[in-house]
Amino acid sequence: MKGTSGATTGSEGSVTYSFGGTVIGMKFCDSYTLSGNYATIEFQSEG
Repeated sequence: MKGTSGATTGSEGSVTYSFGGTVIGMKFCDSYTLSGNYATIEFQSEG
C-alpha cells in the first residue's frame, strides 16, 4: 500500500530484520481511514 499520506489516524511504523545477508522488512499501519489494518512484509536479498 503506497500513498498513505493523510491516513495519520492510528499507529504506523516499520521493523527491519537482518539475517546473514537477507533483509526482512515489516511495515504495519493501524488506521481507521484504511478500513482496517494492513501489514506488508518485504524480503530483500543482498549479494
